[in-house]
Amino acid sequence: MLGLLSSIIPSLLGMGKTFLDRKAELSKAKHDAKVEWEGQMAKATDGSWKDEWFTVIISVPIVTVWLGVMFDLPILLTRSKEAFVVMQGMPEWYWGLLIIAFSASFGIKPAVKGIAGLLKK
Repeated sequence: MLGLLSSIIPSLLGMGKTFLDRKAELSKAKHDAKVEWEGQMAKATDGSWKDEWFTVIISVPIVTVWLGVMFDLPILLTRSKEAFVVMQGMPEWYWGLLIIAFSASFGIKPAVKGIAGLLKK
């Protein structure tokens, strides 16, 4: 019995070591692929105005309100308020898509995943 165990144990340990080695190789390969993918995506956005465009769009309301106050242009303040009232009536799916686009543009992956999950429901 002891002879049988002494011949099986090294084989089991060898199989366990092989399993763990392969698991580590797979994990490293997945990590390397992710790093390469992110590098390619970063390179693909070189010269892109998408992020800057979103930043300008986000800034328009604050600039409009500032101009309205600084130059005593109440029409800008009124129109800004009206625009936000109208935007409150936009459908949820639109806001979800907008949030995904902004989050993806600025690299906020958890937000993208969370909103995408909400849209599936």
